[in-house]
Amino acid sequence: AAEPAKEEEKKEEAVEPAKEEEKEASPEDDFEDIRMQARDTFMEAASSGKLAAILLQASEGIEAKAAPEGEAEAEAKAEAGAEAEAEAGEAEMERIRTETRSLLTKAASNGELADAVKQLVGSKAEAEAEAEAEA
Repeated sequence: AAEPAKEEEKKEEAVEPAKEEEKEASPEDDFEDIRMQARDTFMEAASSGKLAAILLQASEGIEAKAAPEGEAEAEAKAEAGAEAEAEAGEAEMERIRTETRSLLTKAASNGELADAVKQLVGSKAEAEAEAEAEA
């Protein structure tokens, strides 16, 4: 029964020094250590040129991100222009359709359409007859 008690005392003794070490390292000390490490890293990067390289990469990345926005605006303007042209083209097509419909209606009513169709059919028949004669 004495052995387990001794083992517990040893465990408690082992834990107590660790607690004392934790008490010695205050948050202010930890902060100061981290601040000093950061300063040293910053100074080392500045003197070796790594800091300049990183800043250059960051600035190029910002410029690269800004360019697509300008391209997007140009693309939006081009699409708007294309849509306007398409609408104008559709309006022109509708005008041509209306004009053609009017001409065909007029030609059908006065007999000009029938005469034009007869001429086309006759011309086609003549061309086919000539082609057969040559063959």
